[in-house]
Amino acid sequence: MTEKDLYSISDLQERYGLRSRQSIYNWMKVLKIEPVVRGKLSTEQREKMDKFNEHLINGGKISNFGADPKEAPSPNLHIQIDASLIVAELTKLMEAIAPTVHLPKPLQVLGALEVAAEKGWLLTTEQVRELIGVRPKVKGSDRTFIHGSFAFVKSGKIGTQIAWKVVKVSSGD
Repeated sequence: MTEKDLYSISDLQERYGLRSRQSIYNWMKVLKIEPVVRGKLSTEQREKMDKFNEHLINGGKISNFGADPKEAPSPNLHIQIDASLIVAELTKLMEAIAPTVHLPKPLQVLGALEVAAEKGWLLTTEQVRELIGVRPKVKGSDRTFIHGSFAFVKSGKIGTQIAWKVVKVSSGD
């Protein structure tokens, strides 16, 4: 077996469009594949992974890969799935749908801010930025950042981030 007959984990990660090396390791665990050389798989092993990838793309489940479709599972069959395998399948699903995620509509954002204000919830700087599209900033000793109909008041910390209390600003009518 020559070096050109071997496939590295990063080659396989790219081949299957996966974001993490861990996904490849999870697949190897499911398929009971051990690298022939540290971090490298043989052509035969890669072909098995190709079949597994095709199985998943076609809507197959990890638990029924390699099963004979003509054989119906016994009603007493209990399939145990390792949590890491579930994570691998969910990761692949999230990677597939991630590009289609859209930013919240303006009224959804306003509704979320209204609820946060009513409930007195504290939001991190990052959470506020995700909702309104800008990082809340204050100058000097100021503690309040105003954006539209809402004020964000510095209220301590959540972890390493500033905590912001959401307050609905009176319209003055």
